[in-house]
Amino acid sequence: MRDLYRQTRAEKRIPAQLVQDLNAENDVTMIQDPVLTPEQIVMWRASYQEFLAQCSTNEREAYLLESEGRDLTEIAQVMGCSERKVKNALHRAQAKLKKHLG
Repeated sequence: MRDLYRQTRAEKRIPAQLVQDLNAENDVTMIQDPVLTPEQIVMWRASYQEFLAQCSTNEREAYLLESEGRDLTEIAQVMGCSERKVKNALHRAQAKLKKHLG
């Protein structure tokens, strides 16, 4: 039973080769989901672009740098500001994203 359970769980994992970068500007990385249609993917990308357009320059830059996996200190150095300013920008961007998603 345990082996059968583990096998069904393993089938749900998404193979690494399905992960792709949507554009060269490190805009967003998304996993292809076999359940999503191409139209849904296009709608998601448009919605994401709307969210980024709602963000201020600092919020957008901090959010995109964080999505690349950078930590607070690195983001502050790249942006040339304090970590507190980065934290605040990230908090505002995440609040906008939550509001935008529903």
